[in-house]
Amino acid sequence: MSALSYLRYAHSSQILVVFGDDSIKYPIIYDGQINVDVLEMIDKTEDWLNDQVKVQGYQHIGDIFIGEFIDGEVRLVAYHKTQS
Repeated sequence: MSALSYLRYAHSSQILVVFGDDSIKYPIIYDGQINVDVLEMIDKTEDWLNDQVKVQGYQHIGDIFIGEFIDGEVRLVAYHKTQS
């Protein structure tokens, strides 16, 4: 069994628990919505996150299905867009 390395209760009634992982993954975007509690925890702003999304070629936070902050980097998974 791994030792508990991090536990945090967020205002949105979410609990983030990490067991023995050096590279903690923070869900900063889920289903096109910003997780403000996590942004506060990593000491970043919504403006910073919007800039990160645009740098990676997306127009809006709403274009992103999952966004994680891992090892100081933002990793994004966008919604799959169907062709018209």
